[in-house]
Amino acid sequence: MRPTARPYLAAPISVLRRANWPLRVRQIRELVDEPLWGPATLFSSTVEWLREWPRLLRSITGLIVVPDTDSSIGAGCLREISDVLGLDRDVWIHENGTLISWGEVIVRPVARPTRFKVATVGGAIRQSAKSVERGP
Repeated sequence: MRPTARPYLAAPISVLRRANWPLRVRQIRELVDEPLWGPATLFSSTVEWLREWPRLLRSITGLIVVPDTDSSIGAGCLREISDVLGLDRDVWIHENGTLISWGEVIVRPVARPTRFKVATVGGAIRQSAKSVERGP
């Protein structure tokens, strides 16, 4: 059975483990006004994410990335971004209470990448709120 299509939240493991993660999820849910999937409720480990991600990907309508406090993302988020863009679906960054479209995001590689930190991401020239457009 195929799950109901919906947007997916992506975040570094360090963000998912913070006490304020449920609050962040609620804030984002209010912005998009629809149910969301998130790794903290879907996967119990990186191994499980690696196994299940390809199947879940087919049902993802868009991706919302929540970077760490230093604006960094890890290799897992980078893979999720690439996979969702590869399906011609929308990607946004959640920054300062708004959703910034991927086309307005600046991506900077970090000097010493690790699987937990490969790049920093943030809004570009204009940082306007973006509402999620629902497809047909």
